[in-house]
Amino acid sequence: MRKMKKALATVLAATMVMGMSSTAWAEPKTNQDASFTKTYKITNPETANPKETFTFTFTPVSLTESNANLTTRDMPTIAAATTTFEAGKATTAGLEQTVDVALKDIVWPGVGIYIYNVTETAGKTAGVTYDTRVAKLKVTVAYDQGTKTYYTAFCTLALEDKDKDGITDVKTTGFTNEYSAGSLAISKTVTGNMGDQSAYFKVTVTLNGEEGKNYAESYTVSGGSFAGNGTIPANPTSITVGTPADFYLKHGETITIANLPYGVTYSVVEDDYTDGTKGGYDTAIYDCSDRNDVKIIDTAKETVDITNNKGVTVDTGITLDSLPYIMILAVAALGMVGFVAKKRKEEEMF
Repeated sequence: MRKMKKALATVLAATMVMGMSSTAWAEPKTNQDASFTKTYKITNPETANPKETFTFTFTPVSLTESNANLTTRDMPTIAAATTTFEAGKATTAGLEQTVDVALKDIVWPGVGIYIYNVTETAGKTAGVTYDTRVAKLKVTVAYDQGTKTYYTAFCTLALEDKDKDGITDVKTTGFTNEYSAGSLAISKTVTGNMGDQSAYFKVTVTLNGEEGKNYAESYTVSGGSFAGNGTIPANPTSITVGTPADFYLKHGETITIANLPYGVTYSVVEDDYTDGTKGGYDTAIYDCSDRNDVKIIDTAKETVDITNNKGVTVDTGITLDSLPYIMILAVAALGMVGFVAKKRKEEEMF
């Protein structure tokens, strides 16, 4: 009897273990999160992207292959997804990061194919082009018999619906953004035989931004040699959008403002040096790479060269108008010398 009880207990224990193990084996093998790629590029080398966090939202579109009682109103909310790019990390080829979409903890109301629109939230960073495309996130939800729960079997992100069945079928890797910026170089040239190439000329530079855009606190300025003179401060090493800045340049010098976002407009105005008390130069000549009336940063490098000329005609003491008279005097002088020489010779003979 004891042996039979012991054998029965062993069988019951084994049955319990098997029962517990079967529950563990019934865990769904796939309960995915989704992800897609975000690519951040810069248009021009020697520029640097600002730090930026990109945000993506998910809007319910359709629910198919599901219980007839379920509609789009029953589709669960997918939390917004974000990814952050640090300043100066993007490249011309494009820096890629993965955007994770939290799905596995969502409680799905039933099986089916859940379609969500995926859109990027447009930011306000100057120079950044935001991706306006609308992608489709397709989430296929299945039922697990063991756990009696619904889970994400697989998901895809796509942009096109070639067969027009409402379900996208051309996959995409994700979204792309681009930061476009350039530089502004301002140069000084002094010409003429009275032009002072060691003198500094005051130039006022003003940058203006687009309404509704966000700009850096300041932009770096390099070049130039003016270090101040006790009354006038040294050239600034940075400039702020919306605030005029004064710079002093002499012949052969250039200042460069770096990493200016596309869309920034600028003005470059030199003080008037035509007055005699300020040098008496000709009216300054501006040679700008941007030939339009409105000067705007929209290429890798914009240039402005300012030329000041001052020259006079040097008096040599002889002009063509007096040359005939000089020749007559010279002939007369030669005749006089010949006459005197002849007279002396005649006197010596007698």
